[in-house]
Amino acid sequence: MKKRYIVLLLLTIIIVLSIFIVLYGKLLLKHIDYDEFVNSSLYYYVSEEEVYSSYLDLKDFFIDDNSINNADDLLKMADYVLIIKVDEEPLFRGNSIINNCTVKKVIKGEGINKNDNILVYDLIGSWFMSGTGYFGGSTPLVLNNEYIVFINKAPRPSIKDSFVFSSFKYGHITLNKTSKYKLDYEQYSSSIFDISEYDYVFPAGYSIDDVVKYEKIRDEILLIINK
Repeated sequence: MKKRYIVLLLLTIIIVLSIFIVLYGKLLLKHIDYDEFVNSSLYYYVSEEEVYSSYLDLKDFFIDDNSINNADDLLKMADYVLIIKVDEEPLFRGNSIINNCTVKKVIKGEGINKNDNILVYDLIGSWFMSGTGYFGGSTPLVLNNEYIVFINKAPRPSIKDSFVFSSFKYGHITLNKTSKYKLDYEQYSSSIFDISEYDYVFPAGYSIDDVVKYEKIRDEILLIINK
C-alpha cells in the first residue's frame, strides 16, 4: 500500500512539473520582445568548420559555397529559388528563429505557389538575449523586406514543411535597397539589429578574392529576377 502511495505521489509530481514546464515555456515565448532581442543580442560568426563539427549530419546538406562560380550554379543546386517578403516578426521556437514569409514569385521549385505562406529558418545553432551565432556569415531577415532566396526543405524541423537557406553565403539577397556586406567583423561587436543591414558578414582574415567573387555572384543573382 505504501509503495502504491509513493508511486502515485511521484506520478502526480511529474504531471504537475510537466504542466508547469509547458506553461512556463509558452509564457516565455509569448513575452519575447523582438525589438529588445535584436537590439541587445550581439552577433557572432560561426565558421563552417565549427558548424560541421557540431552538426555532423549537415555536412552534405548545404551547398559548398567554394564550389559556386556563378548564379547558374546556385540555380542548379538549390531546390527552391523564390522571391519572398517577410510579413511578421519571427517565431522563437526552442533554439530556432523562424521567419514567416509570403511568396511573391517562384523562380524554381515544385509545390510552392505565388502568395503561399512559408516558414524559413535563420541559420543559427541557438539564440540568447546576450548573443546569437549565425552560421558561416549568414545574417537575419528584416521585417517587411523582400529577398531573393535559395532554400531547401529543412532537415529535422521543429515545424513541419519549413525551409532553410541552402547556402551560407548566398542564401538571401535583399531587394529593398542596395545589397551590402560587412568586412573584417570582430566577434560580438554589433547587435543583430545592426547586422540585419547586411546580406553577408566576412570575418577577420577574409580574402579580397572572396569579396570580388561574392560581388560578382551577388550581382548575377539579382539579374535572375528578370529572367
